[in-house]
Amino acid sequence: MYTFNNFSNVTFNTSSCKYNVNFARKTKETTVTDKAAITTEWVREIYSLYAGKPMVVGLDIEWRPNLFRSMTNKTATLQLCIQDKCLILQLFYMDEIPQSLKSILADSNFTFAGVEVANDISKLKNEYGLECCNSVDIRELAKNRWPGRFRRPG
Repeated sequence: MYTFNNFSNVTFNTSSCKYNVNFARKTKETTVTDKAAITTEWVREIYSLYAGKPMVVGLDIEWRPNLFRSMTNKTATLQLCIQDKCLILQLFYMDEIPQSLKSILADSNFTFAGVEVANDISKLKNEYGLECCNSVDIRELAKNRWPGRFRRPG
């Protein structure tokens, strides 16, 4: 286990690729990877905890910005978070896209939530062939909760 000098609220386990992030008296276990096998382990853990239960999963993607609005770069990372378990996939460097990831995204028990999440899901489908079964956009909820923070997309 490794603790970051400037961030006493973050520890890293090198053997599992998992960070424990302590925030607001809660711990989020965050797996960061570009490996299909580690992704599959995360998905198996999620299924062992939540299989058959309707659950909301936070979803967001990131990509390198482009200087021209008419151009877009390929998605670099996919972030998923359910309860206290988060996954940050470095899609751009993945050794392969595992079937387990495709399965959890297509599972009707999971609803993927995010700000303008339909755009993210469309980008994932176009670039990686990943499809989500259920999604919900939380932009209006977020705008009501934090007025002034969501003036532009993303």
